[in-house]
Amino acid sequence: MKTSANRTPDIHTATKSAVPVDKNRSSFNQLLDRYSLLFLSFLAILSSAAIIWHFYRLTNSLQTQAAIESATLHSTALREFRTLYTSEVVSRLGPQTIVTHDYLEKDHAVPLPATLSMELGERIGQYKGSAKSRLYSNYPFPWRKDGGPHDKFERDALIELRKNPGVPVSRFETVNGKLSLRYATADRMRASCVECHNTHDQSPKTDWKTGDVRGVLEIILPIDAVEKHVSVAIKKSVTLMISIVGIGLGLLFIVIRRLRQSISTAELLAEETDKANQDLKLEIEQRRNAENSLAIRTVELESTNQKLQYEVDERLKAAQEVKQALEDSELARAALQKFNRFAVRRESKMIELKKEVNRLMAEHGMTERYDLKDIEKEQDS
Repeated sequence: MKTSANRTPDIHTATKSAVPVDKNRSSFNQLLDRYSLLFLSFLAILSSAAIIWHFYRLTNSLQTQAAIESATLHSTALREFRTLYTSEVVSRLGPQTIVTHDYLEKDHAVPLPATLSMELGERIGQYKGSAKSRLYSNYPFPWRKDGGPHDKFERDALIELRKNPGVPVSRFETVNGKLSLRYATADRMRASCVECHNTHDQSPKTDWKTGDVRGVLEIILPIDAVEKHVSVAIKKSVTLMISIVGIGLGLLFIVIRRLRQSISTAELLAEETDKANQDLKLEIEQRRNAENSLAIRTVELESTNQKLQYEVDERLKAAQEVKQALEDSELARAALQKFNRFAVRRESKMIELKKEVNRLMAEHGMTERYDLKDIEKEQDS
């Protein structure tokens, strides 16, 4: 039998769209939710510190590279100037012109290439913040009282450049109270200089060969001003970054606060939805139970109806039988009455015959055969 219970909606279909609420989140997630702003602030500060540190190191690296490139250009300029002076000026001089270190004290004299390059370096070094140059050797001419190495760096530079003439030696040191780059390159003996150095009567060494390391050309480049500018730039950058991070954290705080409010509202709505789904589930279950009970009751009623119908049919059949029996009893009663009437007439006839027999016997003097006293009493009564 088909009932409405077969059309009951599935509870999973009714609650399929419900949003599940995870009420058993881990402690880590709860702490992360509670201290998310602190965590993000720490992460932002750590990231900012890492960026500042990287920026500082990158700035120092760029500053170092720029200083080395500047010193390299300065050293190259002085070396090329000396080469150009030797090839284009000294080589064109006539025999009446003297090339000497004390050219200021003599007529018709010009400075040696090394002397002129050192004086050019000194002239450039007089400008504020400009690089200074120095040419020194282990074998200086006697008139160069400060021509030898003065400190450890100069001694180390002479040793290193004799080993590797093509590799410059550089170091950052404080010179005259200023942070400076000391950049040393090998001053190698040129073919045009070998004869002069080997034949000069005051030369401390007379066995020079082309390519030998004659001495060291050192460029002293102050970078304290650049360092100050870089420090100021870094401070400004740090201040700007801190401001940006602060503003970002403020905006992030507002966003997180609104997100928390939205999440709280969503969780509340989810809880209400879950509760409504539970109520709907309960109601559907109750309706299902009611429909099942109704179906069972319907079946019971139909069974009772069938029983009642059977009883009614039986009773109708019994009534028909009773009716038939009543009809049969009426016929029997009529027959009985007819029989009674017949019997009464027969009895009356028999009595009359007995009386006739008794009369006839009495007339012939015979004793009456039948005793009819009781029958006469019954007839009288």
